[in-house]
Amino acid sequence: MTKSHEAEQKGILKDPHCNIPQQPPYCKNKYRSRVAEWYVGIKICNHLCCIPHYRPKKASVAPWWLGGFHCPCHGSMYDLSARVIKGSPAPHNMAVPEYDIDVEKKSVVVTNMYPLAHLC
Repeated sequence: MTKSHEAEQKGILKDPHCNIPQQPPYCKNKYRSRVAEWYVGIKICNHLCCIPHYRPKKASVAPWWLGGFHCPCHGSMYDLSARVIKGSPAPHNMAVPEYDIDVEKKSVVVTNMYPLAHLC
């Protein structure tokens, strides 16, 4: 079971199915990515525009922590797919831009900010 799936199973996500359009339609999945192993996102907390820290290690933020992004300024928490965790002041999942990816060349090109996404 992946950590993203684990967060869904525990029911701790505000928008687990990415129904609020914070990502292009091709990223509306549990990984919020075109390719499961590659996450491309805009690391800005949409509560007050702070920069969350990447904390992938379990229990590194709290005993129940599965890994993800933590904004120490106001306490917002996101899973490894940048989906906001219940109880966080952030209202939405972090934004994902429009992008193209070439896995063979290990290359990502951000083409545009997804127009429906809210940064903060």
